[in-house]
Amino acid sequence: MKLKDMKCSASGAQVVYRAPAIDRKGQSHYEVTVTGPKGAVDKALREADLTFDIDPAATQEEIDRRVTELLKPWHREMSQRAMDPAWFKPTRPLKETAVTLARTITVAIRPTAEHGTFWFFDTVFPVALPAGFLFQVVLPPCSFGGIASFPVAGNPNVRIRFNNPFPPNAAASAFPGLAIDVASFTLPPWTLVFPFNQFTAAVPSVARLQCWGGSLLPF
Repeated sequence: MKLKDMKCSASGAQVVYRAPAIDRKGQSHYEVTVTGPKGAVDKALREADLTFDIDPAATQEEIDRRVTELLKPWHREMSQRAMDPAWFKPTRPLKETAVTLARTITVAIRPTAEHGTFWFFDTVFPVALPAGFLFQVVLPPCSFGGIASFPVAGNPNVRIRFNNPFPPNAAASAFPGLAIDVASFTLPPWTLVFPFNQFTAAVPSVARLQCWGGSLLPF
């Protein structure tokens, strides 16, 4: 879906876009929202094609296969970076983007009925991330999930936080340069968290953004 296809409202300097979403069974028990400063939201997502793949019938085996297929085109590059000691030179800790309403863009999806499902988000095409802004995708309760950025310019980093947008990080990746960043988490199936999948950029960056997560419990 595109911003132009979503219902828009404003509250001061903040803008809110809303639209229903449909799962693989044809059910529309979901709502997608995009919130943030109007200028930043329009600049980052005006041309984006926000894609959600919602599958209530997915099994753990099917989910594992799909996530593997999602990352398959980049397996070689990720493995090469992981084995190259040059990538692990000491560096100063990165200064994390502060979470403030005026500098945060949030895409969220929530179910409006009971669910036990696999969630997948993809910008499809690279999107522009303003420097110093936080772009985050918030999913419903999950027991597993992951996040990835595939940059074509700049250096967007990724991190996952549980239940709120503030520290500490549950998982993070911050390779230097034009590197693919991937992070993931797995919890016991009876342990559910709200994953805040966060993308940050110290300089203006352009990247394709993906994240996924799921729960096999019916809520």
